[in-house]
Amino acid sequence: MLRKLTGLASALIATTAHASVPPVTSENRINGTNTYCFSAMGDKKPIFISLTLLQGPRRDAYVQYNNGAKIRLKYSYYRNITLKGEKFKNYRYVYDEIINKKMTGFYSFYLYGDGLSVFNYVHREGPQEYFFFPDYGAAKASPPASLCDWSKSDLLDGDESK
Repeated sequence: MLRKLTGLASALIATTAHASVPPVTSENRINGTNTYCFSAMGDKKPIFISLTLLQGPRRDAYVQYNNGAKIRLKYSYYRNITLKGEKFKNYRYVYDEIINKKMTGFYSFYLYGDGLSVFNYVHREGPQEYFFFPDYGAAKASPPASLCDWSKSDLLDGDESK
């Protein structure tokens, strides 16, 4: 039940956020890889996270916080969230977070037409939910190509309204 309510709330937020946040396109990937950089403001400081889709959205994936250890994400399901009359198809993909062989939370990302726009995390034990948005500055990384360059994050330029 919590997953359904969270999914509904997330879809509403993602739909409204999509109007103001440009999608992550191939231009926002790190050097053409399937790794995407996202960031959000935490309680007191920014949270940086990269998402790596191994072979497309319907396969397992990985997330990395601040270029730390990789956390495995197991593909769970997707839903078509395209509204009637929309030009492009829109989807929500859900992945289970697996730590020490246990499901500890889940991640969702929203695919709008040609790119990702919103990425969120919900912890299994509580109502904690984080919404991450594309971090264009961090995606402009130099080798190694699979890491986001958080020193160039959009959240570090002093304008945290992005």
